[in-house]
Amino acid sequence: MIIFTADSVRHITKLLDGQPVDYLFFNDGALTRKVVKITRVCEEFDCNGLTMEVPLGYHLKLEDGKVVMTPIS
Repeated sequence: MIIFTADSVRHITKLLDGQPVDYLFFNDGALTRKVVKITRVCEEFDCNGLTMEVPLGYHLKLEDGKVVMTPIS
């Protein structure tokens, strides 16, 4: 079991990309809830004919249905 907060997302980004979420829990400061689904949010832009992608954060769908946006800072 891994419990993380919005501040610690940048430390576990490799774990969040493409991994099963069976053992991930998110602590928002009040409650610790199981993560059901993780979606990476990226900004795409064109620079001199090349398409670039910059990761902005993650949408975390929690077991109670709430969706939380966690920025990568």
